[in-house]
Amino acid sequence: MRWPFLPLLTLAFLVLSCKDPNAYAPDDPELTDPPAAPQLLVPEYDWMGTTVYPQSVSFSWQRVAGAQKYHFQVFSDSVLSEANLYLEQTNVSDPGLTVEFFSFDQYFWRVRGVSSNWRGGYTNWSAVWRFRLPNPGGR
Repeated sequence: MRWPFLPLLTLAFLVLSCKDPNAYAPDDPELTDPPAAPQLLVPEYDWMGTTVYPQSVSFSWQRVAGAQKYHFQVFSDSVLSEANLYLEQTNVSDPGLTVEFFSFDQYFWRVRGVSSNWRGGYTNWSAVWRFRLPNPGGR
């Protein structure tokens, strides 16, 4: 028994099962797997700032070999969602930066390396570290 519509059905299945069939590209043999995620350095996990505001907090992490830049995020909650995103910088050139904070709270930060020479373009995200900026009123 012949299935004259089988090629057409196969094509329809492939088109419908792809999220964006025009976005498919085979692996580039020139690309390499990204290295390990950056290791965070400061502020250390559970670091406590001062009660003077605005407060400058310096962040740093180990340089990732081959990274062209870094993607940095700070969240106002341990649930790392868009709603809790306090600060995001996607084009950080050095493995560190300083951020001004104007209010007390606990914050959570992470970073990942970025390179056009890696498959997928990014390392995994680093660990997430918490730091706290205390209430100047002591409450």
